[in-house]
Amino acid sequence: MFEFNRTPSLMSLGDPKRAGSEKQVGRGELAYTAFAPKDLQDVALTYTPKLVTLVGDTRAELAALRTSYEALPQEKQEEFKRLILEAEVSSSLKLAGAADVPADADWLRRAIPYAFEELANLPISQRLLTAVHDMALHDKSHYKQNPGEFRRSPIWIGEKDATLTKDATLTKGATFVPPTPEDMVEGFSALEHYIHEEEAIEPLVTAALIHYQFEMLHPFLDGNGRVGRILTLLYLKQRDILPAPILPISAGLLDQSFHYYAHFLDVEKRGMFEVWVEYFVEQLLYAAQSARLALRKLQA
Repeated sequence: MFEFNRTPSLMSLGDPKRAGSEKQVGRGELAYTAFAPKDLQDVALTYTPKLVTLVGDTRAELAALRTSYEALPQEKQEEFKRLILEAEVSSSLKLAGAADVPADADWLRRAIPYAFEELANLPISQRLLTAVHDMALHDKSHYKQNPGEFRRSPIWIGEKDATLTKDATLTKGATFVPPTPEDMVEGFSALEHYIHEEEAIEPLVTAALIHYQFEMLHPFLDGNGRVGRILTLLYLKQRDILPAPILPISAGLLDQSFHYYAHFLDVEKRGMFEVWVEYFVEQLLYAAQSARLALRKLQA
């Protein structure tokens, strides 16, 4: 059960053991170290005063966005969704480093509304997310990334020439190695249960944790960031906070991309869940404010 403590402590605000563990895989020259994040069900989170304020402000901003959107005529709602969709697609692809591939934009443009439509038929699950991934990376240039399938091999993140294992000089090694395929499948199953079992927890806090966990598990060979941000939108829809895909969350993350990835590292290395959650909820607030501004311009 997820715990919320009102009084911060040094232990709760920073402890590498909170985040997960490193697992040694293989032997000899082929050995590598993979990160296995702790299941969210086993993490105790401190509800800091800053987070309390951020959650209240963001919930109010999202509620105002929903009210304004639902007051629009149907034609204006569709126009507004298209406007936000274009902003989200552009920013999401820039974060992924794929901004110059028109086909990627075309497929992602279809994948986001498709995800919302399918949520009426399927719960947030491996089946839904693999279907979304298949559409988002449907262009033939992604054939080798197995669109629509969870990965069945190791994957790593690092410099252009980075390798899964470090060389003799301990250089060119990956900066992050997600869980092994077997541990990833097990971890995703726990995440799937968490998504549907922890509905007593504040949705914005849960959304932040789900996004972190999904990116740490890295279930796909490519496109994890794109699908992870769609997952955030779907979760807010599932919790009846977002009526439609009208929250451009990728724009703020793009503006602060260094901090976005640095906070992932803070949790992985130091267990700083509170700092991550505060940051992510702040990005949701920024996105809601940006959407409301765009909506007012549309109405002018």
